[in-house]
Amino acid sequence: MAVICTALLSGSAFGQRDLIYNDWPMFEQPALPEVNQVKFQSDKLVPLWVDALQSDNRELMRLAAHSVAIAASRGLTDLEVATPHLLKLVTNKELPASIRKTAMTALVRLEATESGPQLLALLSSCSIGMKQVIEPTLAQWQTDGAREYWLEVLSTSRSSSVKRLALRCLSEVATNDDVELLKGYVIDTRASASSRVAAAKGLANAVDTSSLELASSLVADGSPDPVTGLVVGWLIRNPPEDGNLEQQAAIARALIDQDGPTSILAARAWLSWDTEKALAVGDVLMKHAESDVRLAFAEKLSVNINEARVNELVDMLDDVDPRNRKQIRIWLEAACENETLAPIVRERVISLIASVSKDNWWIGEQAIYLAAKLDEKSITPNLVKFLSGTRPELFVTAAWALRKLDDREQLPQVLAYCTKWAPHFPKEELPRDIEHEINEQMAHLFQWFGIAKYAEATKVLETFVKKNGNVRFRIRASATWAMAQILEGDSDNQRWIKILVDRLNDDAPMPPESPLVKRMAVIALAKMGVDDDKIERNIRELQVSTPEYSVLKDGCHWALNKLYGDPIPPTSDQLVDSGPWLLEPLEDRTRQR
Repeated sequence: MAVICTALLSGSAFGQRDLIYNDWPMFEQPALPEVNQVKFQSDKLVPLWVDALQSDNRELMRLAAHSVAIAASRGLTDLEVATPHLLKLVTNKELPASIRKTAMTALVRLEATESGPQLLALLSSCSIGMKQVIEPTLAQWQTDGAREYWLEVLSTSRSSSVKRLALRCLSEVATNDDVELLKGYVIDTRASASSRVAAAKGLANAVDTSSLELASSLVADGSPDPVTGLVVGWLIRNPPEDGNLEQQAAIARALIDQDGPTSILAARAWLSWDTEKALAVGDVLMKHAESDVRLAFAEKLSVNINEARVNELVDMLDDVDPRNRKQIRIWLEAACENETLAPIVRERVISLIASVSKDNWWIGEQAIYLAAKLDEKSITPNLVKFLSGTRPELFVTAAWALRKLDDREQLPQVLAYCTKWAPHFPKEELPRDIEHEINEQMAHLFQWFGIAKYAEATKVLETFVKKNGNVRFRIRASATWAMAQILEGDSDNQRWIKILVDRLNDDAPMPPESPLVKRMAVIALAKMGVDDDKIERNIRELQVSTPEYSVLKDGCHWALNKLYGDPIPPTSDQLVDSGPWLLEPLEDRTRQR
């Protein structure tokens, strides 16, 4: 056992979970019910919040404002009636800052742009704390008069923090008329770093072309310091005027050699306005220390794909950042729609999978996914080896791909693997750090046994069909579903009929049987074609007694349709409460209980 555990130890999460966690045939054959959930909103909810916003109780004010903010983010309707009351809270200088800021958050979530003029009028007399909440909102809303207010602040205010805030907000709405003012801040080395960067960003927003002359002057003395590098990065974000492409590209290329956000900004800029030249330095960009630089390069490869570039994109499946690897795989999957590029990707991923070892496991994760999408069965011997690998990203993805590729020559080896592991589930001997991932892996393999109607797996599957509190219900449901496929048409198999009926009728409280396992049991009885009066009554009673929208109820519908032709009732909308809320009508809370 120690050897097995050591082979599976891992320190990271399973990276493909978003792709294959629920990509299971047992959820499609038959399909789980598609329930349209309709959120129920009490007619008394919004009026309650409006009343609380007008209360003398400050805690009620805060809770109501917070509730409106949350409700707006959840898409509730009829909230606009709260806007004037929220605005009163924001403009009431006698209230604590916590209430006023919470109310301001609610206005932002409501996108109450009509409140902009009142908020703008408040700025001349409110604290810096409130300014920091209100002013970015006015910039986001592009409120009329806000730009003029920030220009006045920059010319008259003595507070450095107020001026920094004004400059930051002005940069979001700057126009061509603000260019000279912004340039002054850019070249002022006495100004704060944030002010200089904000001014450079404002220049990028104000004009359509780069500020190349200014950028060149800032780097004339050699390698710029980090702040100046960021400033220059913003100055060259836009394409240069005609004839200056080579000069601006040289600046961008120099900035890319810096660390941090400067290199990211420069790489994205260069790739946007000089794509072909930037892609030509792939040896630099695809191996850059900054993950975002590598991803920006890969994205441009995918948009401007050809035979050479698709090879570069495949090379980047070796990226150390799992986020990058996943996105690159998505772009390669799209490239495979091209009949010229698909064979190149196929050949490369086969080679990558063959080269996977414990020291470079990460290149296999997305390569396996691509090979499975290309129906490349030649990789299945490697996949069997990966089942005992060291990383969940590899051994779960390998199990998924084996099921997808359905190379039945590998079934005996896979069954041997499952048989070796099976005794350790009920004994709780799985490695704790990857216990969940091993369950997912085995569930994929069990469902493959079902698809293949692999009767040789019956013995190991039976050990999982029977209830054991130490074995997770998803893997037990997978085993039960697999047996449903293997036993299809075997209506006289009394031994298995009893096993399945026992699952169907197991209402023991400790532990209770899972509705998902019961669903698979009733589906199995139907696929076997069991025509028994007692079992029919059993299923019909379950159909009536099981709550609406349950997977078991839907399974009973399906089974009775298959066995006796009963029509499957249409799925009705499910009303769900939009809460819980910080403040809600008392009768609604009582009803929910």
